[in-house]
Amino acid sequence: MHDSHVLQPLVERVIQNVQKPIAVAADAAYKTPAITNFLLENQMLPVLPYTRPKTKDGFFRKHEYIYDEHYNCYLCPQGKILKYATTTREGYRQYKSNPLICAKCPSLSKCTESKHHQKLIQRHIW
Repeated sequence: MHDSHVLQPLVERVIQNVQKPIAVAADAAYKTPAITNFLLENQMLPVLPYTRPKTKDGFFRKHEYIYDEHYNCYLCPQGKILKYATTTREGYRQYKSNPLICAKCPSLSKCTESKHHQKLIQRHIW
């Protein structure tokens, strides 16, 4: 069983037997959207380590793609739209670019290595 599956029952036992903690500190194995959501919904501060973005060198970083909350889409650094496509079973919303537009983009090599010329951005529902 993965470490992240034991945190919620453990915290619930601490609440039952001691009292609700103000904050819960844990290592990177516990840094999941589900754990963070559980702690925040129960008014406990998650104290989790910083994790460096996993973008390859030479590629655009995720923060360079702007999320438009009103239209529920992303804009790439070239101003093109990545439309909402689907939500996975794990709770990640996926946004995809138009491969016909991306195939002609001068920044394609800094955006994606997809052989279909399509950029995918994932964002968790929480």
